[in-house]
Amino acid sequence: MANTLPGEHESDRAVLNRFAAIRLIVLDLDGTLVRSRNPSVNALAIRLRRRLARHPIHVDVTVATGRAINGARRIIQDLGVSHKVPVILYNGAVLARPPDYQPLRIVHIAPSTFTRILDLLCDLPVVVFGYYVAMMPGGLFGPQERVLGWASIPNFEALTEFNGLPVEWRKGTVADTPDGGSLCAVLIDCRLADAAEVEDKLKVVHDVSVTRSGGPYVEIRPPASNKAAALQHLLHSMGRSRSEVLAIGDNDNDIEMLQAAGIGVVVDGASAQALLAADYVCNHGVVAGVTEVLRLIGHSRRYWSDDA
Repeated sequence: MANTLPGEHESDRAVLNRFAAIRLIVLDLDGTLVRSRNPSVNALAIRLRRRLARHPIHVDVTVATGRAINGARRIIQDLGVSHKVPVILYNGAVLARPPDYQPLRIVHIAPSTFTRILDLLCDLPVVVFGYYVAMMPGGLFGPQERVLGWASIPNFEALTEFNGLPVEWRKGTVADTPDGGSLCAVLIDCRLADAAEVEDKLKVVHDVSVTRSGGPYVEIRPPASNKAAALQHLLHSMGRSRSEVLAIGDNDNDIEMLQAAGIGVVVDGASAQALLAADYVCNHGVVAGVTEVLRLIGHSRRYWSDDA
């Protein structure tokens, strides 16, 4: 069970030394750093993040999210993520470096697997979004994102996509692939269906992983793809060790990342499974829990770190 996150005035030096060793903070977005209905970064969090980047503290911050590039770009800009630090997108299927977001790693779902998923769900009142990422010729403008949609509910054309991307609606259950595109994620909107029934139907599909991130959505990831796998590649690219990383999340799609980081933290109100995977739980929930962690890291680095 996760311990309560220590405060800035924690007197146990052994505890503070763990936080003083942190050089990279990895933030989940929705339900952790931002509220889904208001995806703007808190001004205090921005100020604290800027302080962490300065001498003598020197802590980098990045994000690990299920969002597409289009849905995460503004948040990443506001947070001031360095161009030297990759970001984790599509729940780990894409690892890319801002500001042009040229992918360092892409993991995809096979078209035949997606066709089977569509077949299994065709009799349920759900909306299925397939997210495709394609490299642009020459790589000058970053990758192109496209969303293909399948729906078995009335008036689906009026639905908007979570990341603000236009949806190209399809009929039938054949998963056609845009030219040069890799299917990086599938999002199932279960507002008119039972999400548990959807998950149960998908149990027979063994070459993907199925997870939840809160709300009425079921998320499908490529095989062996999650935030932790992407984090390992990120650390290798930066020359960082596991003990130098703190990850913050709130839901089931963060579990592997929380376990892979040197310190795993969840905000108050996190899912039961995420809470079990974490080392610490914040005293506060979404937004405020993140600022709580940023303050603690800054304090620990300033007063207890050997290299600050």
